[in-house]
Amino acid sequence: MEVPSNPARRWRFTAGLRFRLTLTYLVFFTILLSFLGVFFHETLESLYDGQLHHILNEEWAAVRGYLRIEKGKANWFYDREDPEEALIVDRLKQIYLLSDLSGRIVEASPKHDKLLLESPAAMREMMRSREAVWKTKIMDGEKYLIRQGLIITEDQKPYFIAIGRSYEEGEGLIEQFTRRYSVLLPLIILTASFLGWFMAGRALRPIDDVARTAPRITGANL
Repeated sequence: MEVPSNPARRWRFTAGLRFRLTLTYLVFFTILLSFLGVFFHETLESLYDGQLHHILNEEWAAVRGYLRIEKGKANWFYDREDPEEALIVDRLKQIYLLSDLSGRIVEASPKHDKLLLESPAAMREMMRSREAVWKTKIMDGEKYLIRQGLIITEDQKPYFIAIGRSYEEGEGLIEQFTRRYSVLLPLIILTASFLGWFMAGRALRPIDDVARTAPRITGANL
């Protein structure tokens, strides 16, 4: 690469090269930050989804502890004078559905329409597998995670139970992160452009020194 000896041409050459180096650095940095934003977004979604699964597993265990089904009726056994137990049971019954294997609803929360009532055939399949079934449902633009399964009463009768939780709180936090990141990203890129211009200038300083020195070199003073 030949560096012009003329000062004006040399300045234009150095400035152009500095601009190209800065632009390359800026494009790389922008792509990197965009990938990081997507990575953090997906990580937050995954973490919240895992937390929601954990919460529903704990609530499922609580349902089995507080709920008793006697003669086809649901009874909740807890200390009604204990505010903590009353709050737990009230939370469990917010999005909750209990039915027998014929599909007859035994008890349901006012928001039970947000849950999925399985067909009798699907319930019998759950009875054979004894595994929890996880599903998501979107209702009125809101996403829900649902845990379904069977419980066996003391008289060995199986009942279908579904409980759910909304993703709304987690999605609100993720949306807030995305909005803030989108606002900060242009500011970070602008700062990076100044930093890139400064770094490119330092990187090109030796070349500029050589270019200024080269015209003064002759056979006599080599």
